[in-house]
Amino acid sequence: MPIPEGFAQINYLLTGSGLPSGGQVTFGVDITIFGGTAADLANNAWDNWVAEITPETPSAIVLSGVLAKFGPDATGPSFLRTGAQAGPASGAVASPQVAYLFTKSTDSGGRSGKGRTYLPGVLEANVDQAGNVPGPTVGAWNVALEAFRDLFTADDTPLVLLHAPGAPLSSPSIITGITCQSRVATQRRRLRR
Repeated sequence: MPIPEGFAQINYLLTGSGLPSGGQVTFGVDITIFGGTAADLANNAWDNWVAEITPETPSAIVLSGVLAKFGPDATGPSFLRTGAQAGPASGAVASPQVAYLFTKSTDSGGRSGKGRTYLPGVLEANVDQAGNVPGPTVGAWNVALEAFRDLFTADDTPLVLLHAPGAPLSSPSIITGITCQSRVATQRRRLRR
């Protein structure tokens, strides 16, 4: 997705034994009132993930970097924050292509007003043979995801959906909610490389 001026993209870089080929999770952010640098954004984004997302992830998934890229694409600055922060949960992890599916909602209607994020690292104990995620796990994720979104808002960098060229919506849309779906999703590219 192109990154317009006044906005940025955050790429969370994930590694670990549960992701032998690695993985990424991306979010757009509105930086129009943010007074910091790309390094500040990357550090804030790292802290927000560690505070709210890491506690829900297994030890087989490691946050190894956060890339913050300001728009516009051709000239905006970027910064890569690196480290190693694993989740606390132990147990067998599903194969790398199995992921929690998080839906991003905005006030805009239609398909362009919704987004999705796939987060790998599903514990086998947290999914049944039909791919269903138990209610307590969904509830815990929903609490963590809302707190994660709130942290970005408090940092003056609210989360947004960045839209593809030619999409019905041209300006990024503020994300008003992120929810965990009750069934896992798959991404074949995470397994076949």
